[in-house]
Amino acid sequence: MFCNGSPVLFKYKKTKELLAYLVDRNGALVASGDIMAVLWEDDDDKSNYLKQLKHDLKNTLSELGYEHIIVKQRGSIGILKDAVFCDYYEWLKGNRRGTNAYRGEYMNQYSWAEITHAALESKSQHFKSY
Repeated sequence: MFCNGSPVLFKYKKTKELLAYLVDRNGALVASGDIMAVLWEDDDDKSNYLKQLKHDLKNTLSELGYEHIIVKQRGSIGILKDAVFCDYYEWLKGNRRGTNAYRGEYMNQYSWAEITHAALESKSQHFKSY
């Protein structure tokens, strides 16, 4: 995530992953339990750590004036995708800027992104055939 051309820095490295996962979910609200299962892939209860990440996300975005991009509802959290510019969202819409931005890589540092990456590859092949 960039703000005014500079990368946004969070207090915790996992906060960046939380935001990336919310972007990946394409605006859908995600329950805290599902987030913990995806981000940590183990059976340990990380609810306190997740609260810290959500707090870090809220504080960092508030400092930048972007707290409105996060939506919370009954133990779930999501991103208001129409409130941000995201090349992934542009790509999903078929906008040229988004399709030109995809170069075969999608959040490679996160194992949970493999499913979306496979879908992007498949759709990318479709675009190339035209």
